[in-house]
Amino acid sequence: MAYEVRLLTRDDLPAAWEMIRIAFGAERERPSWWREDRPGRLDWAVFDEAGRMVAKATDRAQGHWFGGRLVPACGIAGVIVAPELRGTGLARVVLTHLLHAARERGAVIATLFRTSPEVYRAFGCEEVGAMTRVAVPTAVLAELPRPRDVLLRPAEADDVPAVLEAYRALARAGSGLMERSGPLFDTTPDAVLAGHDGLTLAVEDGAVAGYASWDRNPGYDESARLQVSDLIAHTAEATTALLAMLGSWSRVAPTISLRLPDPDPAPLLASFVGTRVESREPWMLRVLDAAGAVAARGWPAPVSGAVDLELDDD
Repeated sequence: MAYEVRLLTRDDLPAAWEMIRIAFGAERERPSWWREDRPGRLDWAVFDEAGRMVAKATDRAQGHWFGGRLVPACGIAGVIVAPELRGTGLARVVLTHLLHAARERGAVIATLFRTSPEVYRAFGCEEVGAMTRVAVPTAVLAELPRPRDVLLRPAEADDVPAVLEAYRALARAGSGLMERSGPLFDTTPDAVLAGHDGLTLAVEDGAVAGYASWDRNPGYDESARLQVSDLIAHTAEATTALLAMLGSWSRVAPTISLRLPDPDPAPLLASFVGTRVESREPWMLRVLDAAGAVAARGWPAPVSGAVDLELDDD
């Protein structure tokens, strides 16, 4: 059978959402954020001879920090094949088109959260890290004394640039964290502040030294929890103050669900006894442009040298 591979149009969006709904268990009604205008996203799809969408995948124009420099990337998302045609090679068809187009627009690596590692390993991707969430008993943080020199307060609109820079400083110093700017991210103060139930700042000497973004889950019995997306601080005192604030929820939210990069100093500043891994989402990486990827990432200033590589990759 002959297939057509092309970018989605506005008329294709209902069929694309139906594939997403069936594959990932989404609601029938398209959510407001799944708009016709999807900046930063290129949606590729495969159509059969009857014009039916049988596979799709999304290229997210994003960047990842490596060695202090931002590396342009393709974020692979929403890879779906119609149930009746799985195992027939359509995933390779749509991904081949997507990755060639991503390289042409300047992406030098591709990344993704994987559900089926064997599919993506056969396509040249390898697991390089994971986003891990841990469940921390709130009571162990309630024992922490708050540092006297750290002020905690809710973030306001004028604080948003400092919050974004606090995350960027962490990402810049690491390997693989995503940049949170560009068309994929709404960084306006209203959007940032509305993204969570709370955005608590740690302030030292009048400057933002860290923050925690959190959401209060329903209930106040043993099942209640506080969901923490970011806990980022520049100093031990700011980190300790934010951990103590989280501990203050112990009477109504016995569990803190915490997402931390690995490694992170927070477990060195408080007793994390009884902590367990709640979820682990591995992510994979594939090099699209070998020379471009090596040139794009940062390297320590004292390092110099040369390596000859022979690549076997169609």
